[in-house]
Amino acid sequence: MKLKSILVILCLIAGAGLTQLSAQNPEPEGNSWWIEKTFGTYVYCDGELIDWIGGVMKAHVVDKYKDGIWVRQIIQITGEAYSYQTNEKFKFQRVGKYYPLEDKSIFHYNLKGDEGTHYILKHMYEFNPWSITVISAKCH
Repeated sequence: MKLKSILVILCLIAGAGLTQLSAQNPEPEGNSWWIEKTFGTYVYCDGELIDWIGGVMKAHVVDKYKDGIWVRQIIQITGEAYSYQTNEKFKFQRVGKYYPLEDKSIFHYNLKGDEGTHYILKHMYEFNPWSITVISAKCH
């Protein structure tokens, strides 16, 4: 009899846990995935293009939909990248959003080099026509 009681209690606990997990998705209209590919960025400081930093990194991508329409994509990229000018190695972090209805993206970058270089950047990319707007750039 004790074994039956223990099994019933375990089933109740597992059922309650699964119910809680299924209730935690506030926006059911979305999906996410991981990709690994080459990412990079131009580095503008004081209005001048001074570097291009890139490498193969992992990205977590989340698509969001509203009423079945793709309204934004959230992208988080991390990894190691290299300066194409100096070959300095950087810890690369990029977080941003793509707005498909407006065909533009806004990204925040944090790039820390192993030789002491540090870039904190915010860029807006517009895709039709193609343009990059430097919203802010801190270059140390």
